[in-house]
Amino acid sequence: MDDNAALLAELRAIRATIKRIETRLLDDEPPQVIEYGDLRIDPGRRLVWYRGREINLAETEFKLLLSLAEYRGQVAPFAILMHRVWGSEDMGAGTLRWYVMALREKTDPGLIENCRAVGYRLEVEDDSSNPT
Repeated sequence: MDDNAALLAELRAIRATIKRIETRLLDDEPPQVIEYGDLRIDPGRRLVWYRGREINLAETEFKLLLSLAEYRGQVAPFAILMHRVWGSEDMGAGTLRWYVMALREKTDPGLIENCRAVGYRLEVEDDSSNPT
């Protein structure tokens, strides 16, 4: 019974996080450009640059990369990524893996780290944390 209670609490926390993210995205302000290391994403114009090169992404790839970038080096849980990209947590893990693989091919194989059984994290050198 304790396992079920813990799982239920975890699901509630994930749903609360999703709700906060959705609320932030539905703001009336124009979306801000996200700059994270060598990665630059302009959500308003749906443009992506990596290491100074414009990357042409399909809509689903763009949503996935934007979702990962908003976590800025933290692990983005599988369930949240699936909900943000497809609107449901019912998508198979294989579909998510396929799109991560497509993003790695278009950018850099080391850009997205798999955090086993938890989610994915962007591995971008972020100069903003350097005091130099």
